[in-house]
Amino acid sequence: MEPEETKLKLDEIDAKIIEMLMKDARASLEEISEKLKISKSTVHYRIKKLKENGVIEGFTTKINYKKLGYEIYALSCVKAKYHQQSLESVAMKIKELEGVENVYVILGEMDFFVMIRAKDKDQLKAIVEKMIALPEIDHSSTYLIITSV
Repeated sequence: MEPEETKLKLDEIDAKIIEMLMKDARASLEEISEKLKISKSTVHYRIKKLKENGVIEGFTTKINYKKLGYEIYALSCVKAKYHQQSLESVAMKIKELEGVENVYVILGEMDFFVMIRAKDKDQLKAIVEKMIALPEIDHSSTYLIITSV
């Protein structure tokens, strides 16, 4: 069993910095300092501490997949067969499949939520067929996502 992570108590300024970075990871120190009415050096120090304490793990880029030709976004609920392997190792096998964006190990009737990006329905079908062909997989139900809010 992994040790429980220490939970940090953040003050209002740290919380506002995080909120701003969640909306725009490229927000400059100057933008943040102006909006929060604190010095750039204070913003820099606080972001550095948030990184060191593991609150900020990294910065990401939001991709418009439709502009890249990925018209289909789907969620597949997957049930594993009973195996000696851990669910995490099976999840890693699924994650290696082309088109699989994320794999979530879950509790409940199913074992995984698999997020899939595909250019068309034929590619989606091929990804799902490869996934359910894995010897560790029992079955899946796949749902097309039509919108996100």
